[in-house]
Amino acid sequence: MFKYILKRLLSLIPILIGISFISFALIYFTGGDAVAVRYEAIGGVLSPELINQKREELGLNRPFIVQYISWLLGVIQGDMGISYVSGKPVFGYIFSKLPNTLLLSVSSLITTLIISLPLGILSAVKKNSVFDSIIKALSFIGNSLPNFFVALVLSYIFALQLKLLPVISQGTSVKSLILPTLTLALAMSAKYIRQIRALIISELSKPYVIGARARGIKENAIIFFNVLRLTSLTLITLMSLSFGSLLGGSSIVESIFMWDGIGKLAIESINLRDYPVILAYVLWMAFIYVFINLMSDISYYFLDPRLRIGGGKYAN
Repeated sequence: MFKYILKRLLSLIPILIGISFISFALIYFTGGDAVAVRYEAIGGVLSPELINQKREELGLNRPFIVQYISWLLGVIQGDMGISYVSGKPVFGYIFSKLPNTLLLSVSSLITTLIISLPLGILSAVKKNSVFDSIIKALSFIGNSLPNFFVALVLSYIFALQLKLLPVISQGTSVKSLILPTLTLALAMSAKYIRQIRALIISELSKPYVIGARARGIKENAIIFFNVLRLTSLTLITLMSLSFGSLLGGSSIVESIFMWDGIGKLAIESINLRDYPVILAYVLWMAFIYVFINLMSDISYYFLDPRLRIGGGKYAN
């Protein structure tokens, strides 16, 4: 197990380096003059002489590869540069937004499971019934609606009409958390319900289920103690991908509700062309996805006996 984890960790290094190189190159060759952008963002104007002086101070007159290596070495040491807009260290700036994004991510994922797990199971058990048809229709509609539209509808109903919840988030209070959580959870639930339904239907037709029924085991026991356990690997994969995406910041939803997380910061940085923050955000997204995938692979080892018996050969 240790060798497998070590092998996966080592395989992440070239992936992250490759992503960082491509991101740095795209911004370097298409982003424009960083010094001019920095002072435009804060409303300042510099003469050409001062621009050249600032470029020299920041090391922007050096060749591309030298700048990239210098930036990469700084990242390895925890220094991602200084934000052009806020003037704060980028590393601390990004991580100051992480608790809010983490809170929204966890609440959205829990709400998604609360909605989708029972509905997906009931839809599979009552296959081709009226209830199943209604759930499939609702999940299809939910899957086709963009997040910003769902956010606007929920805001209109619960904030403007019923006046129960704030339109704009007020810190990290429970009331401020409800609307962005529901917006994200409804979209994810539509996908999860269809996936869970398909998984349960597939498992219910397998020989071990038929044998369990023949032995007189109750249907609820078969579903909860056998079927769900065997479908847990696929559910973990879905949850891992969703959690990785949420941790990266749900930019549109965070911006609509002014939730002060990483996604909102990314949108603001792109609008203001705050390149150091954009680079840090891209690297953060890459790290989150590869790390979450690694964690899900490790969880497979403990949930699937074949991986333990076979010494991890199935994981490859």
